[in-house]
Amino acid sequence: MAANECPVSLITPESKRLVEVFERADFAHQGSGAALYGTDLSRWPARAIDALVVIQQERNREHNARAMMKETDG
Repeated sequence: MAANECPVSLITPESKRLVEVFERADFAHQGSGAALYGTDLSRWPARAIDALVVIQQERNREHNARAMMKETDG
């Protein structure tokens, strides 16, 4: 599904929980180098990899949007 905004109806309790889990895991990784399910992605649950990919895509979109705004403002 493609959308220009985040449809609230698609945000499930599970998706909120996954975002929270990965936010905490990212914080722990930055502080200690630890990985949530270890460094071997083949051992990660598929749902966790899917969530991680979506979160990273959204971080990239946000970063790119901020960069574009700086270019047009500068």
